[in-house]
Amino acid sequence: PDGRVQWSCRRFPRWHYLLFEMLRLSKVFPRSKLFNGWKMGDFDHNTTCEVEQPLGGALFVRRRAWEDVGLWDEDMWLYFSDVDFCLRLFKYGWKLFFVSSACAKHSLGESTYRFRRRAYVYAKDLLCYLKKHKGGVGLYLFAPLIILSAWRDVLKGGWK
Repeated sequence: PDGRVQWSCRRFPRWHYLLFEMLRLSKVFPRSKLFNGWKMGDFDHNTTCEVEQPLGGALFVRRRAWEDVGLWDEDMWLYFSDVDFCLRLFKYGWKLFFVSSACAKHSLGESTYRFRRRAYVYAKDLLCYLKKHKGGVGLYLFAPLIILSAWRDVLKGGWK
């Protein structure tokens, strides 16, 4: 709403990105491709290029793509349904682009700021995404950390 660029692209969640996020290394090194790789802290938003996951708030998709991969997964209620959808597009062979000349007004977080159970839903949706796409031992190692990290944010007032 104020005309500033919002961080509107991400890479798909990978175990090391999640670990760096939980350890807050992404905050300590916000421009690092390694430590803030998931949220693309190294991306300048001035270049039109292929990306893994544009955020769902400004995602335009061809009808054929929807027909190819199906609708958004209803098991992920709010936070990772767009990530799941983009990953399915990627796996199907569709390419996703960030278009630097495009402009949209987006009130970041408006749908979640007043939502009281957002930490629970965030953790549930992330675990659902990881179970669907990652699985394995990493899921069981990260599940408690994801839940604790979400609740730590709530306790510190980060989910107001």
